[in-house]
Amino acid sequence: MADIYENAANDFLELASEQRLNIIFKLLEKKSKISNMAKELHATVQEVHRNFERLASAGLIVKDRDGMYDLTTYGKTICTQVPSTAISF
Repeated sequence: MADIYENAANDFLELASEQRLNIIFKLLEKKSKISNMAKELHATVQEVHRNFERLASAGLIVKDRDGMYDLTTYGKTICTQVPSTAISF
């Protein structure tokens, strides 16, 4: 049971960043490369790359052979849950 709480805490930590939330919701709309996402978010490539790595490590996004990032099934599920979580606070 402790593992479930630890995993949930880690997931919330990854979602505690406004930029990471923006990334996953933009990826919900369409796949993207790091450089394109950086332009969309008016952020540096390095900053976005770091956040893509964190999201990938958390199992929320995945990189395909063409270098495009997309949400995993888990990432899509999280996107459906985040709005209801934000409203309850």
